[in-house]
Amino acid sequence: RTHSREEFHESFARLRARSLESDTAVLLAHFKKREYVRIMLRDVLGIATLAETTAEISALADVLIEEALREVDSQLQHRFGTPQQLDALGRVVDSRFAVLSLGKLGGNELNYSSDIDLLYLYDGGMEPPGAGISNREYFIRLAQQATELLSRHTREGPVFRIDLRLRPQGHEGEPAVPLPHAVRYYSHVAHDWELQAMIKAR
Repeated sequence: RTHSREEFHESFARLRARSLESDTAVLLAHFKKREYVRIMLRDVLGIATLAETTAEISALADVLIEEALREVDSQLQHRFGTPQQLDALGRVVDSRFAVLSLGKLGGNELNYSSDIDLLYLYDGGMEPPGAGISNREYFIRLAQQATELLSRHTREGPVFRIDLRLRPQGHEGEPAVPLPHAVRYYSHVAHDWELQAMIKAR
């Protein structure tokens, strides 16, 4: 049967609790391979339709990305604290971070060998005085380390090939983009093909 995102989260949590493996990249890659076997069997045996297969692969990818981000964010918060900013009234609030899925993953159409197109966004507010690290540096580290975790080659293979080239300014842009900058970019600078890529953003 098809597994939901919640079931993938629960299955990965059980795998992690039972495993002696400390490398999260290895655990994620192992979990992906195990689930791919089940998904491919349903596909080959004609139990699942093409739409069900690609939707389930996409749901699995969502969960693997979320687990990688949770791991890296936990380490960064332990070292630097929770990233915060001042809102319009001068109050200190937590800064937000979001991952946009583009391309096949954005459309829930991922296949077995697809690259993952991602765009990392964060609040562009000013951190409060005395912050140990700027929000820009924090979220760039989060984006870089999560991408490295997901794409690192392990004995189980990489989790995914991550492609960040659809971000504003492509290779020249920073890996995590402040939301106000992204809005300005897509409003005034982006090419038609960059705007078209947003049709499948999720």
